[in-house]
Amino acid sequence: MKRVRDNKKRRMQWMHFTIVWLIGSILTTLGVFVANKQSDGFFSLIIPVIVVGTICWKVTRKDLQFVYEERSRDFFSYMSCMMLLAVAMSMNTGLRYSTGERAKVDRLTAHNAKQYDYLEVMDLELDTSKTGTYVYQRVQRDRYSTNLEFEGILVIQVKGLNDVYVTREAISSCSYDYASNEEIEETYQEVIEKLQKIKEKTPLHSHCYLSKFDKNESTGYQNTTKAVIESGINDPGEEDNFVFFGISTYDDGNPLWKNIKISGIVLAIWMMITGAAFRFTKGKKHRRIRTKDEPSTKGGKTDTLNLLVRFWPVTAILLACIIMFVVELAMGYDETSLGGEILYKLGALNSYAIYEDQQWWRLFTYAFLHGSFHHLFGNILSLLIFSFFMMPEIKPMGQAAVFLASSLFSGLAFLAFSQGIVVGASGGIFGMAGTYITLSLYTWIKTGQRQEGLVVIGAICIINLLLSFARTTSMTGHISGLACGFMIAIGIIIYRELKANGNATAV
Repeated sequence: MKRVRDNKKRRMQWMHFTIVWLIGSILTTLGVFVANKQSDGFFSLIIPVIVVGTICWKVTRKDLQFVYEERSRDFFSYMSCMMLLAVAMSMNTGLRYSTGERAKVDRLTAHNAKQYDYLEVMDLELDTSKTGTYVYQRVQRDRYSTNLEFEGILVIQVKGLNDVYVTREAISSCSYDYASNEEIEETYQEVIEKLQKIKEKTPLHSHCYLSKFDKNESTGYQNTTKAVIESGINDPGEEDNFVFFGISTYDDGNPLWKNIKISGIVLAIWMMITGAAFRFTKGKKHRRIRTKDEPSTKGGKTDTLNLLVRFWPVTAILLACIIMFVVELAMGYDETSLGGEILYKLGALNSYAIYEDQQWWRLFTYAFLHGSFHHLFGNILSLLIFSFFMMPEIKPMGQAAVFLASSLFSGLAFLAFSQGIVVGASGGIFGMAGTYITLSLYTWIKTGQRQEGLVVIGAICIINLLLSFARTTSMTGHISGLACGFMIAIGIIIYRELKANGNATAV
């Protein structure tokens, strides 16, 4: 009977927890949408997430009593706030489109061009004698290679409107690592030729769907402005008055439903993870055995400084990642431009540099470099969480050793199966995860005691493996890191069993 009551209570806690955070996701979405109306930037995303996330966490603290017992509070806070951020970012695009002022007009005029964000123009008249082009380059890293992309922008002035333009784009790419100067020049010329063909095929009169460029989206708007100014079709002093429209000959449709589906997937994954935690975690209070390496707590709050000092090997890894990212920025790194050259100079993993130049040290240095702030932020949080849960199983020096060994193995796997430039601590972090998950499962099978971080770390690994299908993430690095962690854990288990049997025999 008591078990039935406990299960019912746990279900009610999960329902309350879920409802609060679902309402929070709606409020965050609205907050980001309103903030973006004022200024489109990083803080317009983060501030609503922090405010709403803090409120939601305060409201659901009682629901997470079992989490306090199992030291997973920080993970659930982080994961739920990331859910709020992901939903808000996804929904914002659809909401901005759906709530934007739209109109169906016969012709584009100075008035309706500035009044509406989205237009269906029955007869769009263009002046192809007044066109401009701009070509910029950037490095794009995917799972298997690194490409140098040239993206060209063509702007065509709307006839009779001096400050109103429509834009078209063209892209060509080549290998960033192996392309010769001649190949790079050919790729550049391909973009120029594509833009010329687009210009020739663009009708002077057409039925078009237009969507206005947001001035707050600095990269797209600035590059388009450069196409106008550098081509000499308008005065640079008038750039504040420029109006740019993306042009399409068909109705792209309302993206709101697509964004709703994406947000639904995010929410479903989050609900499954939290539901599993509520379902499979014991709700009874229990006395934990604290290890000598585990930091003490006072008033339920962890001494963060003491934690960082006591676990100095892991702290050193964190600081090295942060310092190297600062160095990247100081050297002019920009993830949207030719930042790959800077990463290469600082020690990014590259098959050509290792095989041809014998720079084997890159098998370690690449793990401390990151491609963006979000890349660094995610890896640091994962490293902190994994290290925290590994405390009872592996000492800090052992954690650092697992990280370095897994990074080395992951780097070797990348050299064997992929090419291009790769950076990031994911291989080492997945190695730590593989080690902990294997040791936890072994303990569970042997003693029947489920380890406290198994659900948490398992959930993070599942999410990141799903993200590995993204273009810019190395599947090879993640899988090989997990495999290395598994092998390390097997070695630890064998060593401990042999040691235990030896002690028993000696007795």
